[in-house]
Amino acid sequence: MIRIGGALDKKNLSGKDMLKAFSKQTLGRLCIYRLTEKPIFIFANRRGGSTLVMEMIYSQPGVDYIAQPLDLWQLHPHFNRLPHPLRSKFIALKEEEEERLAKYFTDLLAGRIRLRNQWRIFDRNFSFLVNRLVVKVCNAHALIDWFNEHFDIHCLYLIRHPIATALSIINRG
Repeated sequence: MIRIGGALDKKNLSGKDMLKAFSKQTLGRLCIYRLTEKPIFIFANRRGGSTLVMEMIYSQPGVDYIAQPLDLWQLHPHFNRLPHPLRSKFIALKEEEEERLAKYFTDLLAGRIRLRNQWRIFDRNFSFLVNRLVVKVCNAHALIDWFNEHFDIHCLYLIRHPIATALSIINRG
């Protein structure tokens, strides 16, 4: 995979990468979304414990997750629907970018588009009928107020001591 300008260059992906993404996307669509509960958004820095918290919430019946829907460094089937800030860091939005982001999340939260949700159908926590989403956002915590104003969500902001975070990043290479 080749990365350019703060995002993944889809033109240079291998067939294996494309097949893997297609398979995950297809299996992830097996859930039936009847969302009756407010989505839970987890805002955190990388290596801050957000995956653990997301998986704990996901372990509850009827919950599905969306992991990092704004991460443009991973294969992203809805790449062109999003603004492309430098280094995939969403800090401030222009009016046109706000509209694109609002439309994208409206479709994502309604289940019209699926992205990086649970696709392992034999996972003991997998639910075919979903009534709530948990969304992990690691590169747009500066927009927490924007998300709270535009969507009816519960927000969770995780903070981990910066030294522990830095050590974790160093240990992972």
